[in-house]
Amino acid sequence: MGSSYTAEVLAQEELLGPSPIVPVDIAWLLDLEQATTAPATIDDERIYLPLVDGTLLALNLDNGAQVWSRHRPAQGALLADNGMLIVTYEQILIAFDSASGRLLWTHRFDQRRVTTDISNGWLIVQLRDSTLVAFRASDGQEIWRRRIGHTMNASPAISGDRIYLPLGGESSGAIRALDLSTGNYVWEQTLTGDPGPILALDAIFVGATDNFFYRLSLDDGRIDWYVRTGGDIYGLAAIDEKRVYVTSLDNMVRALDRENGAQRWRMPLQGRPESGPIRVENSLVLSGLSPNIQIFHTETGRPMGRFRADNELAMPPHHVQRENQSDNRTVLLTRAGELMVLAPALGPEVLSAEFPLHPALPAPSVISQNELPFLAQPLLPAGPPISHARRFTVQVAIYDRSSAAEESVNTLRDKGYPAFLTTGPRSRLGTLRRIRVGQSLGHGQAMRLIEQLHVDGVIDARLVTTTN
Repeated sequence: MGSSYTAEVLAQEELLGPSPIVPVDIAWLLDLEQATTAPATIDDERIYLPLVDGTLLALNLDNGAQVWSRHRPAQGALLADNGMLIVTYEQILIAFDSASGRLLWTHRFDQRRVTTDISNGWLIVQLRDSTLVAFRASDGQEIWRRRIGHTMNASPAISGDRIYLPLGGESSGAIRALDLSTGNYVWEQTLTGDPGPILALDAIFVGATDNFFYRLSLDDGRIDWYVRTGGDIYGLAAIDEKRVYVTSLDNMVRALDRENGAQRWRMPLQGRPESGPIRVENSLVLSGLSPNIQIFHTETGRPMGRFRADNELAMPPHHVQRENQSDNRTVLLTRAGELMVLAPALGPEVLSAEFPLHPALPAPSVISQNELPFLAQPLLPAGPPISHARRFTVQVAIYDRSSAAEESVNTLRDKGYPAFLTTGPRSRLGTLRRIRVGQSLGHGQAMRLIEQLHVDGVIDARLVTTTN
């Protein structure tokens, strides 16, 4: 994965307290050698990945070992809840046991779905004709369906005995509340913009495309307060006992008083936000279109640390909080299919998570996707740490057509590069052909080759570990 990531802890005043996120060590790395069709879904034990070649892969969160895999193409986000994994593909819903990958049930619609959400055993699906369908997730039994007459810009929110819908409109949007058990209408509140993702707790917190962030009453949807920002609200808000945290497209993160909406602090972001803030105890984690991950203190807004990546992230960082802080994990996935899992750094010395690793840090176990046979049985945990005598090649492209791949190889060879073609196993996309340059290279030699390729306009060149 090259020198893609560095983690840095910023100076902190004693009153802030330590962040549960940083400092970090690298727990393990995995180059999937392909992108995912949707962000990974993560629970307390496993990471679920829908790969481009049609493989649905489940990995152990702590060591990266394969738990199970299925050849099951997926479209849209995977959903994990109460020991189940829900996958959607075209007009089909598929439910798997998340621990074993065993197929539980399937359901086929007569049209494609638009959004899907799951919570505490309730599975809610919006179809293309604006019909809302509620299922019992345990067995796929349909409970009710309602025609809502509007499209939703985000998934519905399930809380208590109600479901809250963010409805879009031509001139204005609305929040509509339905009874969860029957789908019956409860109330509706019109907004001057289209609402985004809804956070429903003791009140409803939601941002909209009118640059306002709202708090609504659960009882009847009346507006308790609203706050104007410098841009559309982006993503789901985060919250604690005193404040609610929101990001907006003016590249700012704001802390608002939970009771009256007064602004407590605001801080600029290094790039355009790609998701809402993620709160982990006293820390707010923010990521954007640029490969920068910033961490702020919830009380003061002071920066507490940051991650930087050479490659763009395919999803916001996902933090798994456990009872023992040393067991916490933070998951990063890039658009190139590079997966990194971070763990809290141990010991008094704070070291950066740089590659090649500092000799004082334990080297991570790297699991090559080529070495992961797709078996139903879980693999044994990864072996002992690899040595620093690794060898590399540089991958520049993947094609599904032989003629295009051979043309690319010939073009690179004409420019003097030692390019060659490798083929993978046949998938639903056909046989994938990977274009690589150089074999059994040292790390420094491979990095210089990548720099030269960038100069020559090959911008997708990336490092791939080979066997010694």
